[in-house]
Amino acid sequence: MYNEPFKQLLESLAGIYRAYYEMVGINEKFENRVHICIIADGYDKLDEEFLIKCEKSGLYNEFKTKKWRSVETPPGSDQPKHVFRDIKFINKETMNDKIRIYGTNNIVHCFSRMIKFPEFINGLDRDEANGFEINRYSVYDFLLGNDKRGDVKTRKYFHLPIPVHFCIKHKNQGKIESHKWFFKGF
Repeated sequence: MYNEPFKQLLESLAGIYRAYYEMVGINEKFENRVHICIIADGYDKLDEEFLIKCEKSGLYNEFKTKKWRSVETPPGSDQPKHVFRDIKFINKETMNDKIRIYGTNNIVHCFSRMIKFPEFINGLDRDEANGFEINRYSVYDFLLGNDKRGDVKTRKYFHLPIPVHFCIKHKNQGKIESHKWFFKGF
C-alpha cells in the first residue's frame, strides 16, 4: 500500500473478508488457510492519523517501534510527527550479488495477529463507523449478508478471524522492493 487512507484500506479488507466467508461457506477446509499480508512502503509515507487508526484497530503497535523512532514537532507545526532513524543493514561492498540477488538494504517492521473484521471498525470514529458503506450496503450487510427476501446477498455468514500481517518497510525503496519482500520474505 502507498499512502491510502484508512477507510480505503477497510474497504479492500471488507472485500477480502467477504470472499473468505464465501470460500469457507462453500468448503470448511478453507478455514485457517488464508492470511492477509499488507506491506506499507515506508514510515515516511504513512500519515500520523493512519497510524493512530491502525493502533486503535489493533493492526499496529507503536510501542514496538520505539527504538527505531523519535517523536518530534516540525518547525511551524503543532502536530508531533514520528521520525525514523536511517539505518544501514547490509554492507553493499561485501554483499555477494550471486548469492543475495534479492538482498535489500532495508528491514520490515511486522505486526501480526488474528483479527475479526469488526475490530478494524474500532479505528474509525463513531460517525465514520455508523456511515461506513460499501456498494450502498452497510458494512455488516456487505460482509455477512442478510436473509431478507429480494436482497442481492441472501446468505448469512459469521465473522471469522483471519491472520493479518501488517508490515511497514523502514524506508520507502519502491514498489518492486515491496514485491521482493512479499514473495521472498513471506
